[in-house]
Amino acid sequence: MSYKEYIYSLFDYGIILHADVSNLSESIETYGAHYLEEIISDDAPIILTNMHFSLFHLSFFSKVMKECEIYVVRPMDSDTRKYIFHEKISSHCGIKVKTILFNHKNNIQAATKIMKALNKNKKIAFILDGGISNVKRDKVNFLGDHILMPTGFIDLGIKANASIVPTILIRDQSNKYMYNFYICKPIKTQSFSNKKNPTNAIANMLYSHYFNFIERYPNTWTSWDNMEKFKVEVERQ
Repeated sequence: MSYKEYIYSLFDYGIILHADVSNLSESIETYGAHYLEEIISDDAPIILTNMHFSLFHLSFFSKVMKECEIYVVRPMDSDTRKYIFHEKISSHCGIKVKTILFNHKNNIQAATKIMKALNKNKKIAFILDGGISNVKRDKVNFLGDHILMPTGFIDLGIKANASIVPTILIRDQSNKYMYNFYICKPIKTQSFSNKKNPTNAIANMLYSHYFNFIERYPNTWTSWDNMEKFKVEVERQ
């Protein structure tokens, strides 16, 4: 991540914490909205995924997300400022944002909450590149190499017959005040039932979307340090 992008990321946090965000949707250009609209109309369970290119919370302000109820899965920590984001978002962007917390002591408890939500056709959001320990990971292809990436949520999606929707929020390269929100074609987990290892097949398809963006916009991605750690873990296997 470049120094300039780091400054921009601080700008993102400042927007949500201190600015008037009521019209923020006008600053977000959404691509592939029809993919999400179609599966929302089916009233089916959905897993939304994202990585840290720009502050992912801003994607909730996209017009296509209006009137959604989303559960954000995140690690438990002592930084209460992170939960203020959810309260601010919920009050300004027209969607209900709930949090499912987990750590190494309550992984099973968190998984149970996630499954209950999916079985009620809720939308669950996962951030995939946060460097979280003690979660299930599988080896995936990464820019000609291999790294270990989280896949436990894919197992839950398979059990719930959920659609997994890769989303990417990235700052517009020509206008730092605009954001591009990409919604990729949903991955329907039930269509992988005939695969020998459906979890790994879905993981490679899912992560390929993000790695393509990393190749195109390497300076905008904030998690290079985590990826180096994941590569070391593969080499130790």
